[in-house]
Amino acid sequence: VTQTLTVMGKKYAVILDTVGVEKMIQKEPKRKITFLPDKKTIAGYNCLKAFVDFESDTLPDFDVYYTNDINIETPNWSSPFREIKGVLMEFRIQKYGVDMILTAKNVIKKEIEEGHFELTPDFKIITIEEMDKMFEDMN
Repeated sequence: VTQTLTVMGKKYAVILDTVGVEKMIQKEPKRKITFLPDKKTIAGYNCLKAFVDFESDTLPDFDVYYTNDINIETPNWSSPFREIKGVLMEFRIQKYGVDMILTAKNVIKKEIEEGHFELTPDFKIITIEEMDKMFEDMN
């Protein structure tokens, strides 16, 4: 997994292997995901509902909607929603003191050119802790 950040003209990247991803997920608040029978259409896709219940009362519980109609194998393997086998179409995330609800507006099926996600030499490779500190300092 590669995360990038461009701030005031400077480019940074964090590169995590599967061990790094696992460590990142372990830092996330503990949660239980319950799959529910409710359905909803988002961006033209049939979506199923799941309920995210945090063990701690410090974070609000919320609903997630996902679809199995987009054929991506294990799309959430690198996220706290890894138990959900479908593509997330609406979910909530709280990071760096910002609470966001993300909802898909459309889905575009498109071939991506070879090398599209390769980093250019102007990216400085940093650790996840350094990136976390940069975001915390912005608050």
